Amino acid sequence: MYLYSVCLILTFSATPVLSRAAAQGIPAFKMEELCHKIVAAAAPVMGGTPTVTFDECMKDEQDDRDLLIKEWPGFTATERKSCISAATAGGEPSYTELIGCLENAQKLRK
Repeated sequence: MYLYSVCLILTFSATPVLSRAAAQGIPAFKMEELCHKIVAAAAPVMGGTPTVTFDECMKDEQDDRDLLIKEWPGFTATERKSCISAATAGGEPSYTELIGCLENAQKLRK
């Protein structure tokens, strides 16, 4: 009985640790890898000022992920599956690309 109680307590106490996004099925993209590649691609050819910084890229991706968490319930399972597939095809996946796809799919549905 004691062991059962301990397991039950551990299960319920660990539950809030799970992120809301993970519980809702939002994919976990590696934003750091994406932003390093974006910054490298945006690096000036002739030694000028970079067009985007790593921090700007990370902030944009995080902002779009936060928006995605809020809007996720409003998208259908079909829209989610299709857009996750599109966002992860070829190259580094992006929350910006995913939220854009989902919003377009939602507009078409309405």
